[in-house]
Amino acid sequence: MKFSTYKNRVDIRQLLIYIEIIDIKELIIPVIIEPDYDVSEYKREIGTDYFIINKWSFRNYFEKLTNIEIISHRFYHNNDFKELDENLKSKLSTSSIEENLNIINEIDADFFGYFGSDSDDYEEFKLNHLRIRNVDNLKKNIQYEGAFFGDSYSLDILDFGECGFYSKIQIEGICQSILYKDLLGESYLLYLSGNYKLSHFVAYSAFENFLNLKTNSFSVQERLSDKLKKMFKESNIDTNKNTIYCSIINNFSKQTKRRNNVAHGKTEKIDATIVELFFIEIITMIILYEKECLNFEQLIEEINA
Repeated sequence: MKFSTYKNRVDIRQLLIYIEIIDIKELIIPVIIEPDYDVSEYKREIGTDYFIINKWSFRNYFEKLTNIEIISHRFYHNNDFKELDENLKSKLSTSSIEENLNIINEIDADFFGYFGSDSDDYEEFKLNHLRIRNVDNLKKNIQYEGAFFGDSYSLDILDFGECGFYSKIQIEGICQSILYKDLLGESYLLYLSGNYKLSHFVAYSAFENFLNLKTNSFSVQERLSDKLKKMFKESNIDTNKNTIYCSIINNFSKQTKRRNNVAHGKTEKIDATIVELFFIEIITMIILYEKECLNFEQLIEEINA
């Protein structure tokens, strides 16, 4: 397999997941059903549409989010756990519905959809919609909004003992790690936002940091390509015969030129295709160094394993 074939069979996201810069989690989170009375006038016992808007923090899970999807949502009460079999009950060690739901979800991903109550099960409460409004990666929270039809009685539903409204979500984000991985994650976010020049610049810095780390040359002024060759020379890889190394090693001189032009404010056209290729080159070299793959076929197998 040639590099031209390999690069068309992988993508940035796939490679970032492989080297554990990006992770995907499925979580159950609480949804606060509290009307925004600045938007929705309170009409007591008269049924009307109420608008809700609130936030949930992902600070304990990711440094920054790249994607989020609401899968489903249901009402849950503490009584919903009473009919669990004894083996599953023994796994629960908390009185928190949210924590219990997440513990069970790791064991049985189908549980959430079969137990609890759907919003349509209540005559006095009908959820019209629920969606993500905004992701704030600086403050590390997501803002969600929705609307439901109800009256004063329906607003009391969540006060009936230990009860709450919960959503199952899938979130994809950048894990906090060592510097070069943090920089690659930041570069990926810049790429997603369309800031290709800065994305390329930060990705270059990330790879330079990786090379400095592996060759212990933070204070050594050398070209990126020279540090790269030095790193592999000190490895177990036969650089004269390894098709992956030979296919990519000479590409970094032009990437250095692009980086320097951006750093010095010179005109340099960098588009999505250039950044995508650079990401593939960087991460492929990182995987090659760490896994010592012999060829692109073996590399593909490693990534897809």
